[in-house]
Amino acid sequence: MFGSREAYDDARLKMLQYGSDALVNDVLVDRHIIRLARAGAFNFACLAAALALHGIRGGIRGGMITLAAISASLSIGSFFQWLSRYRSHYDRIYTIVTRLELQRKGTAA
Repeated sequence: MFGSREAYDDARLKMLQYGSDALVNDVLVDRHIIRLARAGAFNFACLAAALALHGIRGGIRGGMITLAAISASLSIGSFFQWLSRYRSHYDRIYTIVTRLELQRKGTAA
């Protein structure tokens, strides 16, 4: 899709410059959601590790281990949500820029 970081940056700038306000706002909100999903995956993983270590160090407590397992599963779920949104974000920008370029060529002719 994008061969390099520069190609993505150029496509993003075209989208921000020529896209409608609603489209740009929608893509920026999507980026915020991607950041939240990434933070959720990291935070739940840290919480799972802390709960597991606390549960093991203080003697195996069923409650702590259960909470660690729940937190680990939430972390895995958040990771896959982040991964799917991350991949779709680049596909979406590529599609938007392709359509914008076709519209600009159509109006220029």
